[in-house]
Amino acid sequence: MRSLLRQLREAFPDAPLPPRPITEHRCPECDAADVLLGGQPWPEVAAGFPRECHHAFPLLTPAAQRYYLPAFMLSAFGSNGMQVDSLEAALTGGEFAPQSFTQDQRSAIGRWVVEYWGSWMGWEEPPPQLAAWWAEAGGSRAEPGNAG
Repeated sequence: MRSLLRQLREAFPDAPLPPRPITEHRCPECDAADVLLGGQPWPEVAAGFPRECHHAFPLLTPAAQRYYLPAFMLSAFGSNGMQVDSLEAALTGGEFAPQSFTQDQRSAIGRWVVEYWGSWMGWEEPPPQLAAWWAEAGGSRAEPGNAG
């Protein structure tokens, strides 16, 4: 886990912070996410991820999603894990196409996919929609649609 954290820190800069508010909608839930996450570097958020924000990833602005992605990925290893569905949707839904990341970032995201689904969940292959990310990190060479 330490090496994954190191890889994420090297691949994803902690500055500049996304502009606030970090949510597009104004409601108590979005405002709370802005207060608890906004204005903090993602490594600090990851170190003490607010329990109230595990479900907040889809509420964030695109800039905030991209910035706080590593914090949400790391917090998925906690006991809650509610953010995994949102992260999977973001990584496969088009808003986070692999080519929109640097090679180092793609490798770090791929490593997270391998560590989360492989080591943490015990799967031999990732969910089919994440196979390209899995392969990016040197995991199973399953092609999308062929993973079991």
